[in-house]
Amino acid sequence: GYAGDVYLLFQRLDTDNSGKLTLDEIDEDAAKLWLTFKQWCVASFESPLDMVYRLSRGKDYLSEEDFKLRCRLFDWKDGQEEWLWKGVALHNEEYVRPEMLKWMALGKEEHREKEELKKLAMKVHAVKIRERQMLAQALPQFKAFLKRKCGGSLLA
Repeated sequence: GYAGDVYLLFQRLDTDNSGKLTLDEIDEDAAKLWLTFKQWCVASFESPLDMVYRLSRGKDYLSEEDFKLRCRLFDWKDGQEEWLWKGVALHNEEYVRPEMLKWMALGKEEHREKEELKKLAMKVHAVKIRERQMLAQALPQFKAFLKRKCGGSLLA
């Protein structure tokens, strides 16, 4: 085991002082790979059930062998499937079922929420553009109205 001061080691690794160690604090490259993989899963599959079903060739569970062979068929390009399987099968399970992929369900929900927020922001932006256009169209008419009513001199 480790012969040094474990508490001091933990403090040095816990760079954000959260009291928890995260993958990016221990291995930044592994954290980037895992994040890229999670994003790929969310973009490539509709749900954990869809992921398991498609990667396993229609079964309700996913084996390590199917995972390693079939990820590339679904356009996973970054490799490291053996390492990634250890993240998918958290407790060294022989098979993974959809309900075990909570991280993917959460990622999918976050993705849906972000997409809804983007749609809402686009609608708000479109309304603001229309309002600016309407104001730009109304301004000359308003100026002409003021000139007619006030005769060219207006005191504020």
